[in-house]
Amino acid sequence: MWFVHLEAVRPFCVEEGPEEAELQHLRRQLCLPMDEEMLVRPVLFIRFFINHYFVVVVDYEEDLMFTFGRHTTSDLAGVYSHDEEDLKQWQAQWLWLHLQRLFQWEGFSMAPNQVISVNWPQVGAFPSLSLSLR
Repeated sequence: MWFVHLEAVRPFCVEEGPEEAELQHLRRQLCLPMDEEMLVRPVLFIRFFINHYFVVVVDYEEDLMFTFGRHTTSDLAGVYSHDEEDLKQWQAQWLWLHLQRLFQWEGFSMAPNQVISVNWPQVGAFPSLSLSLR
């Protein structure tokens, strides 16, 4: 599995994506091989969106994307196909498309076939919860 740190993810979240010079810089920064083929493996990264961090795993060979903890409320808890409109809000389509360029992988789809979301109630979902100690 490959890991792309939080700051490295930013240039992949826009339609134009990073320029080649920026890709080269990110490859060095991430200690990726520069002159050899990189094995296709799932890519894991943390995405920050609307004051919330969540985990994303992109699997190009299986044509799947997974999100873990994207939604924090109990009504959205569970495992289900991710909503397409929500994917566009946090720029999932650009991440899928541009991350392939970082690893110099070719021949994969322009968008994942399916995005599976795994969510659970999280601490941020309970702002009114208060504890009283006696």
